[in-house]
Amino acid sequence: MRSRKKGLEYVRSQTVSAIDGDILITPSVLRVQDKVSQASERSMLARALSTNRVHDLSIAEAARKERKEASSKIVQKYGEIYSHQAQREIALDKEDEKEVVNIRNNRLSKPWKKKYSRVMKELVVGFTDRHLKSTFTSAYTRS
Repeated sequence: MRSRKKGLEYVRSQTVSAIDGDILITPSVLRVQDKVSQASERSMLARALSTNRVHDLSIAEAARKERKEASSKIVQKYGEIYSHQAQREIALDKEDEKEVVNIRNNRLSKPWKKKYSRVMKELVVGFTDRHLKSTFTSAYTRS
């Protein structure tokens, strides 16, 4: 932009010197000078407009990126998945994990349940035997 302005200043200085009478200049040269100045103005405006366009595009791209990050869509290996689907799958995975843990706990507690039931049966049998013996002997010893 600065180089074009310097070029225009040179052309103008030559035109002024021609007006002063040092150099002869024709109307066709003046017309070419006008066209050059118009072309340089158009070029400068086009550059300014393209700079604004790039700025606008960068703003739009930032907005798109923000919307994409804010959406509930997640891109996975096999395609897109939305957050509610992911949450549902996570809940199902947790339920499966709880079921596996429950199966493990049942497997580990099974021998202890057998031991507990055997001990309780022995206690009940022992208690009833002693209780019956004590009532039987007390019934005969009272008289």
